[in-house]
Amino acid sequence: MSAKPYLAMLAALLLGVSPAQAQTPELDAAWQVDRYSDAELAQLRALANEGLALAQYRLGWWLAENEAGPRDASQALIWYRRAAEQGLAAGQFSLGVALDFGLGVTKDEAAAVIWYRKAAEQGHAKAQFNLAVSLDQGQGIAKDEVEAVRWYRKAAGQGHAPAQFNLAVSLAQGQGEAKNEVEAARWYRAAAEQGHAGGQFGLGAALDFGLGVTKDEAEAVIWYRKAADQGHAMAQFNLAISLEQGQGVAKNELEALVWYRKAAEQGHAGGQFNLGVALANGEGAAKAPGEAVIWYRKAAAQGHAEAQYKLALALAEGTGVPRDERGAVYWYRQAAGQGHVFAQNNLGYAYEQGEGLTVDLQEARRWYMAAAQHNDGFAQRNLGRLLRDGEGGPMDGVQAYAWLQLATVAEPPHPDAAAERDALARRLSLEQLAEARRLAAAWVPGQALPVSQLAPARRLPETRKPADGAGI
Repeated sequence: MSAKPYLAMLAALLLGVSPAQAQTPELDAAWQVDRYSDAELAQLRALANEGLALAQYRLGWWLAENEAGPRDASQALIWYRRAAEQGLAAGQFSLGVALDFGLGVTKDEAAAVIWYRKAAEQGHAKAQFNLAVSLDQGQGIAKDEVEAVRWYRKAAGQGHAPAQFNLAVSLAQGQGEAKNEVEAARWYRAAAEQGHAGGQFGLGAALDFGLGVTKDEAEAVIWYRKAADQGHAMAQFNLAISLEQGQGVAKNELEALVWYRKAAEQGHAGGQFNLGVALANGEGAAKAPGEAVIWYRKAAAQGHAEAQYKLALALAEGTGVPRDERGAVYWYRQAAGQGHVFAQNNLGYAYEQGEGLTVDLQEARRWYMAAAQHNDGFAQRNLGRLLRDGEGGPMDGVQAYAWLQLATVAEPPHPDAAAERDALARRLSLEQLAEARRLAAAWVPGQALPVSQLAPARRLPETRKPADGAGI
């Protein structure tokens, strides 16, 4: 199963500070009515025409937002502008929103920022937030994370939950200010206690991993559940993991499956993959390999490397789907290109055996090498074979032995590697054997073998001559 993606998710959570999440106008409670009588609306228009800024703003809001009659964004814009030009912060903010989103006017993010700033400087919390968003994303103004954090902090200090959340994200990632997980956790909690789903998720993750707070998996589950109940996909995913693994809550695979499915249905790639795994293995439900493949495919299409690999395996083996070697090769290649070691080895094998494509031993050797360098014992063994036999490139008995030796101590080791290593040892000179062992001992995972001090062993006898001595 996937690990809880706290750090990766924090980057994804910055979607919460996109302009699509910017605040929109609203009236104070006294003016949030479903409809005005004709006489009341006429009175409001009269006051607006007389130049009363608050009436102009309220009339603009009515024209833009009322649920009783036709809306008119263009007319609303006129009244917002008149109120704004008189210095009314609410009008300035609402005009900024109209310009930001192109409501009744051509979209103009730069002009929106001007009006957000005017309202923000008067202490309008939502304008402060929207100005921070614009600065954070570089929309309508040069990107400036330092100033963005300053405005997030001003709005957060007024109790603005989205600003509290975005400030927490910035502090957790060290964007615009020095990284401060302790303060980030405090702002997550402030937003969470106001019911902000992102804040609830962020607080849950901080508690889950002990970031800025004492680790508390049980409380983490409480906050994950609050956010999950609001439809927060990443919280649903993490709640499912907690339930599946029994971390902070009693283990419950059946409920875990429910939450994986909720996250998956919202397009969460990790949820789709883990749902596929649960269905393939019969965790929380009867085995359903066909449905597992459906979810693997959805996650794979989003670039989830492990899902791409699992989908390739299912296609190669015909599990839950008709066997399709070409399709398997396609998905092995996608996963291998992302550095998935097992997929790299399997793609190498497909090239070696001609499964789903034309045999190409040079490509087989290349993909085995990619996986072998990341300590995959099966790839190390396969690479050793090709080097030993001179397939896909020059023969090199010394390197072949070194890779076979490494395959015997990898996790997991290849079951045939030790026997093949010992058989090859009998064909190397003692000098070659010593050099091969030196290369294996000096190898650093993630890298190629060290450069050999001997010429490559291009031709190997069937066995070492007796004069060379016995033993391997």
